[in-house]
Amino acid sequence: MNLPDVLNSRYLPLGIDLSGSVLRVLQFRRRSRGLEVASAVRADLAPPGGSPFEPGSDAHVQAICSALQKRVAAREFHGRSCVITLDDRLVRIRSVRLPRMPDDELDRAVAIDAPGRLGFSEKEAAEVAWIRAGEVRQGDDFRDEIIMIGASRDPTERLVFGLAAIGLRPLAVEPSFAGVARAYSRTLRRNDDQDVVKVIADIGTLSTGVTIIRGQSVVFHKPIEIGGDAMTKAAATRLGLEYQSILDLRRQRMSGAPIEARVERAMFEAIRPTIMDIANEVSLCLRYFGVSFRGMRTESCIVTGRDAAEPQLAELVGEVLRLPTAVGNPFDGIDVRRSPLINTSSCTSEWAVAAGLGLRSLKPAASRVPGHRRQADGTRSLSPARREAA
Repeated sequence: MNLPDVLNSRYLPLGIDLSGSVLRVLQFRRRSRGLEVASAVRADLAPPGGSPFEPGSDAHVQAICSALQKRVAAREFHGRSCVITLDDRLVRIRSVRLPRMPDDELDRAVAIDAPGRLGFSEKEAAEVAWIRAGEVRQGDDFRDEIIMIGASRDPTERLVFGLAAIGLRPLAVEPSFAGVARAYSRTLRRNDDQDVVKVIADIGTLSTGVTIIRGQSVVFHKPIEIGGDAMTKAAATRLGLEYQSILDLRRQRMSGAPIEARVERAMFEAIRPTIMDIANEVSLCLRYFGVSFRGMRTESCIVTGRDAAEPQLAELVGEVLRLPTAVGNPFDGIDVRRSPLINTSSCTSEWAVAAGLGLRSLKPAASRVPGHRRQADGTRSLSPARREAA
């Protein structure tokens, strides 16, 4: 190992969050007293004055690589290894119940079955992965609840090859909810913590990901097609204002800036129905989980993501769920003083995905099977599968 490698060994791989229209890159550094955020950057990927990029398109990948190349060239990060996530619109997720079988048999079954269940065509190449959520009762039998995850191979490879062309070395591609789950379960290390159940609502621009963790394992995930964009549109319609004006006002409110009381009340009443829709959907997810996994009691709820800082959102969600609910902090116990971007942020929860991706190397692999690496939290990197035409 040469000197640069020795120096860089203190730095964990980059966590690159590409799940939405904003690029977030985070890198941790090991210190004697624990972890610290070594660097963090944030860049808007939306073209100025134009429509958002089509996810996975050449223009989208070019925008991502261009933004990253500037930071790599400026040596804002140490090392070239990274863990990435795809745009959420490229990822398909479905829970199914299958007979119990060993990991290697389940790998083969998912490779054959998942593309069709996830809606890929017979000739479409796909990358698939799975999570064994747990045992459920179905009639008189017991089956395994399996979370199937898939993405088209072409945009996945386009992104990986694009990053490699600018000198980065992607180690794994993960769904965004895997990063969120890791960020908020990393402190649950004791044996007693493995029965702690929490629900996480990751509120993004276009959707909300509902993830339930038990200890350090993902046991449920479902995307809900309601997010911050729906809040903005609802307020714009009710108040008769332009979308961008409402978005600017929402961002001002979420940053903690003072707002005139009359305006604040009007905004809250305009957005409240959408928040209640999200809360009710999360409640339905908890009901399904409670029926499927009997004996597991959810202890609390974490709201996270860019729109989690919406005033009174956590309180309303908590009232509907009847659970202690708070905006999450993925940097609990981590030194953030070297990163002004995070240290001065009014809502650190928007970094949860990047933080979880950056922490992946700290999680020892539980087992290895061909084509996969399963993490201790149950997640696997996306790996190739293809349905051949008959």
